Amino acid sequence: MAVLYRLKSAIHGRHMTSLTVLCQKLPVPIQPLAFATQIRNMSRVKRRHSQPPFWLPKTTRTMYPEELTPENESYVSEVIADQYSSPLKSDPWERGAWHEKSIRCGVIARKIGIYPMWTKNGTRLLTTLLQVTDNHVIKYIPPEDLMETEKKANRLRPTAALIVGADAADPRMVTKEFFSLFSETGILPKKKLSKFLITPNAKLAPGTPLYASHFRPGNYVDVAGVTATTNTLDLTPHPTATLHNTPKPELVRCMGVCNLEGS
Repeated sequence: MAVLYRLKSAIHGRHMTSLTVLCQKLPVPIQPLAFATQIRNMSRVKRRHSQPPFWLPKTTRTMYPEELTPENESYVSEVIADQYSSPLKSDPWERGAWHEKSIRCGVIARKIGIYPMWTKNGTRLLTTLLQVTDNHVIKYIPPEDLMETEKKANRLRPTAALIVGADAADPRMVTKEFFSLFSETGILPKKKLSKFLITPNAKLAPGTPLYASHFRPGNYVDVAGVTATTNTLDLTPHPTATLHNTPKPELVRCMGVCNLEGS
């Protein structure tokens, strides 16, 4: 108590020198919590990141005046169109045999809206319109190479992967590192890349174009997308719980506060 009283007196008396000496004499030194690790609660939903992942090369480059004449500019455009006219440098690979557990390659599509359709008996259905534009196979990763990075994918059966790109970009607008991903295939750089896990019998040669006809009516497909942002869901309190009409923040998205049938 005496030490605390002297500390209080030094603060009111504005004796900074005495305050420093008293702090040094305290049994527990006053230090900043720089060594402490702060643990904060994380959301259950993975947040959307505005920055690209660290493993993706920088796509666009810094533009600067290259002093190109209109004649040279048109010539470069003609060379680009002629160089990348045919992405397939060799014949397509042999088609594999299909079986029940085969996993085919997917495509990259853009949602453009919702369109109503009717069945033969007059039932109205709302369908989602997806536009498949300029999809090409960029690279094939065999199971041996995929095992080094994704061991879980080859745990039950041999699994390969295909890198698919969509929406061609101007090669003059991308960096050299990003352009090297497409140099072996011989196609224009893509704005969007995605990796699809497949079975080895469904492999496709790099440079193969993919269209909407890649799927057939009646096929079951898995659709994955990214929303613009995430919002909280206002749930109804449980009838047997003593809660207010508005759920508490710590109870949002909790199954205990959902007013479901049979609860």
